[in-house]
Amino acid sequence: MYIYMGKLSAASNRADWIVSVDAKTDAGVVFDWSTVDAITVSLREKNNELLKASLDNGKVAHVSSGTVQWRFQPSDMATLAPGTYEVGFAYRVTSTGIVTSLIIATLNVIEGVAEIP
Repeated sequence: MYIYMGKLSAASNRADWIVSVDAKTDAGVVFDWSTVDAITVSLREKNNELLKASLDNGKVAHVSSGTVQWRFQPSDMATLAPGTYEVGFAYRVTSTGIVTSLIIATLNVIEGVAEIP
């Protein structure tokens, strides 16, 4: 698999931020996320981690064999001021212990207008 480097679509600080990751191996085969025992998504600003999603904290889930998804709820996103943040996504394969970074990107968080109490 290749590392995605770039910008993610903007997110509101008053709404859920949900991202699904569909991955294929270098051979074009759907990646089996059930072979992974750790996934971490980190959102940070100036090397200061502000939000973290993982399998352990329940903010990352296996959606299907080839898809994982992370979700930060509006209460998580509300802690972020509008601005640009760094996002990283890494996982560890159970059988080998190898850790791979799959996403190294930036995210623009914008001030939300509407919110649901």
